[in-house]
Amino acid sequence: MNAKGGHKSLILAVIGLFASNCLQGDDDLRLKWVNGDSLPGQIKSFTNKTLTWASPLFSRNLAINAKGLESIVFPTTEDHAGIPETFRIVTLGGDRIMGNLKAMDIDTLTIESARHGRIELKRNKIAFISRVESSNLIVPGTIKGWQPLNSDTDIRHWSSSTRGHIQTSRARSKIFKALNFPEIGELEVALSWEQQPGFTFRFVREDGTPLAGGFSLETWDDELVIMKGRQFESISKIPNQPGSVHLRIYINRKSGEITVCTYDGRKLAGISGEPDNEKSRRGILLFNKRQNLTLETLRVAKWKNQIPKPTTEGRNRLHTTEGGLIYGLVKSYDAASKMLLIEGEPDDFQELPIDQLDTLHLSPIGNSPSKDLMQISFLDGTVLHGTLTGLTPDKATIRHSISENPLTCTLVDCREIRLSTRAQKLPENLQQQFEMLVREKKDYDRAGELLKKWAGQFPGDATIPYNLACIKALGGQIDEAFALLGKSIKMGFRDTAHIKNDRDLTNLREDPRFEQALNSSREPEPQSPEEILDVLHWEGGSNQGTITTMQGDDFPIGWQPMGTTEAVPLVKTAKIRVVRHNAINGVNKEDTPNVLFLTNQTAIPCKILQIDKNEARVKTPFNREPIKLSQDLIKAIEFNRPGTIIGFGDEAWRFGGKQSSWFFDEKLATFTKRGQLTHPTALQGSSIRFTLEWKTGTYFQMKLRLFADNVEVSGSPAMDYSIYSSTSSISIQAPGQVRRHSVRLDYKNKKKQKAHFTINCTNQIEILINGEEALTQDITKERPGTGIAFSMSSLSSKKNVSISEFSADMRGDQPAIYPKKDILEKVLTIPRILKSNPPHHVIAAPNGDLLRGKLISLDEETTTFSSKFRDISIPRNRVAGIVWLQDNNEHAEPLGGIRLILGESRSLAVEPLSFKDNILYGQSPVFGHCRIPLEDIHEIHLGNFVQSNQMNPYSDWKLKDITEQPNQEEDSI
Repeated sequence: MNAKGGHKSLILAVIGLFASNCLQGDDDLRLKWVNGDSLPGQIKSFTNKTLTWASPLFSRNLAINAKGLESIVFPTTEDHAGIPETFRIVTLGGDRIMGNLKAMDIDTLTIESARHGRIELKRNKIAFISRVESSNLIVPGTIKGWQPLNSDTDIRHWSSSTRGHIQTSRARSKIFKALNFPEIGELEVALSWEQQPGFTFRFVREDGTPLAGGFSLETWDDELVIMKGRQFESISKIPNQPGSVHLRIYINRKSGEITVCTYDGRKLAGISGEPDNEKSRRGILLFNKRQNLTLETLRVAKWKNQIPKPTTEGRNRLHTTEGGLIYGLVKSYDAASKMLLIEGEPDDFQELPIDQLDTLHLSPIGNSPSKDLMQISFLDGTVLHGTLTGLTPDKATIRHSISENPLTCTLVDCREIRLSTRAQKLPENLQQQFEMLVREKKDYDRAGELLKKWAGQFPGDATIPYNLACIKALGGQIDEAFALLGKSIKMGFRDTAHIKNDRDLTNLREDPRFEQALNSSREPEPQSPEEILDVLHWEGGSNQGTITTMQGDDFPIGWQPMGTTEAVPLVKTAKIRVVRHNAINGVNKEDTPNVLFLTNQTAIPCKILQIDKNEARVKTPFNREPIKLSQDLIKAIEFNRPGTIIGFGDEAWRFGGKQSSWFFDEKLATFTKRGQLTHPTALQGSSIRFTLEWKTGTYFQMKLRLFADNVEVSGSPAMDYSIYSSTSSISIQAPGQVRRHSVRLDYKNKKKQKAHFTINCTNQIEILINGEEALTQDITKERPGTGIAFSMSSLSSKKNVSISEFSADMRGDQPAIYPKKDILEKVLTIPRILKSNPPHHVIAAPNGDLLRGKLISLDEETTTFSSKFRDISIPRNRVAGIVWLQDNNEHAEPLGGIRLILGESRSLAVEPLSFKDNILYGQSPVFGHCRIPLEDIHEIHLGNFVQSNQMNPYSDWKLKDITEQPNQEEDSI
């Protein structure tokens, strides 16, 4: 049992990456959905939980249901103007407000700020007030001024969160911040983590070497310790789970004494040793040994060698700017005299000038704010949680428990508005109660009733029917158990290894239905119709929705994002790409078996009927009648292209290793131990795609062998890449390189991880993971072969890794006629004897032989070709393709309009005219009036969109002169 629920987000991760000129303007915000979607644009208004959004992608504003939105991210710069305020007010929930103190009494604190105006705050909701300029607060802040210390870690592996925290998910990465520290001073530090932490926090020299009298804060397995020289003392135990630590460290560099206290002043540890007398430039080194570490607070202050006492009810603690301490109850603040009135012992009052106050502690910080509350954060460290009641382009209005009246915030230097994103989690107390009923009392009926209550609260949680199946199995109700097990699998519980080994299901194992359930759990989850959406890509992200017809608008193609009730027209000039997941490639390959490449980056499926001296007669799938094209527009024709391999049904696939180490069917290949999956010819094409899936917490190393000469021999020539998993990232390492290229994964509250790989193999190896470019590498040598091998080198015990959604094909924007470089150079070099009468064409045979000369004519049976001053006739079935050698780009028509991808990257440029009954009508400068069914369109490119790595196929087939005639013989077909 013990299946704790993650909730599957209905996200279609689209494989693909593109680059274009920047679409998002410098002033554009980014709107983000909870499923990862995004859109550039600007806020227009917010009323009744509906956000009105203006995006440069659309010609009208969008009205979006805020329920599915995650955040609005503002463009940021490190050098922001900021709003100068004197104090930072921190609430019991950790919120931070900047302002100048105007008044205070026993109940209320009044501040005034440029961002909020004059506001009254409830004093019993405030933890402390801290002076901004004198307390040397380093974090919260920006990443500016920090620098990495290990050579293989870039500063981009560390980032500043929207709350100003410094964070990383990169294991074994070091970051340094130079700072001045007084001889006697206080260091406040707060760290948090998602799993078992591993870190070192220490004072070091600027080059990263330890100071002779310095100290370090370190994790040792499950313990946090303070070290100085060879001495150490335990501070606290650290459980293997998400957690945090908030410490005050008091340092006397002269005496070498260090005292570690809790934030409110309770002593945890003390250590002494060699004094720190070094004068060298110093700073803080933070070394993250594992994953997911966040530095939430880092502050340096003066100290007068007096350990603070914890605050109690009715008693405050004041820190002066000179490091002194005052205890008492602050009764009031008088703005006229600029004095704080402090009550100490009975009838003992004293005054403190406000400019001598560094920090005023009112109450200990309480729990973090609820995750269902809106959060707004600013570059200066201001953070507020509450309920969003109003939003305009300039201001946000928030209802917050700290004030009787709504707070208004100007959006100058706003960093992010994070909207409500409450996560469904099963209550821990009910989980414990459930386990007790099952394990100790064996009261399955009451345990089942408890689960049914959960089901009412969390109807989408697949672990609930699974745990109910366990209850029924333990109670001997076999049929009911299988019904619930099947339901849980359909809802998304597909942890095959867990099902197979769960002792609670022992009573089911002898039944044939158990093996059927295991097989069902190994299959990819089916997508319901509402999940299969189109995806709009822009340079900064993507957005799921639906392509729609727009009536009465200047542009006939519209887009309806998720969470909206109305579609809006796309902007024709916006550089975007729409990928359609309902496309079925309706083009009949028997009717259109050839591919025609034009000089204007157009490639279409067709049937070449006839070619004569000047023209080609062509039948296309989007013209009712055959059309005629000038040969000046043609760059190449392919008659035979490598087929597409989909899944693992091809007989050439081989799985090596023990039978018990893998599961294997037409759609899914699963490693449970070390093993190897190979195909000898899968890389005849230029693109492969596959998805790796594993349970969160599984660690594995897989070798990916590309272009293997002999896949059955592990040491045969190939390009070997290594893939590594971690809790929060997937990494790939290129052959001959030390550095790993990592892509971060969304691991929170997820039982399983998926990584979608797209590998484009042309003159470069371009590897994309989850749409993000992970690695690009030039191919400097000839490809040894066409094989591919997945070799599992190491895998966590009792875990598995699956490969699904495999496909290998020839990208339509890449040539199928791909001779070796030396052969192509030989064919394209013009000897002196041919300089006055150069060849116009190269004809390719199915076996790869090339012949240059001049195409005379072509019909459905015969190709007539002139070579070496003689005409020859070649049966058409012996011709793989023809390439035009003349540089006729000056005849290319401009693309204009939009470009459609019609499956396998075949492209067609058209000017859209209308969109009716799921048929797009358009005018092509080459093919005239075109009629394209929506189901045949795989992608729509707007704004003359062109992929950054895309070349016009065969554009490099250009003749070159030489000064001397080479001694060469031409191949013949």
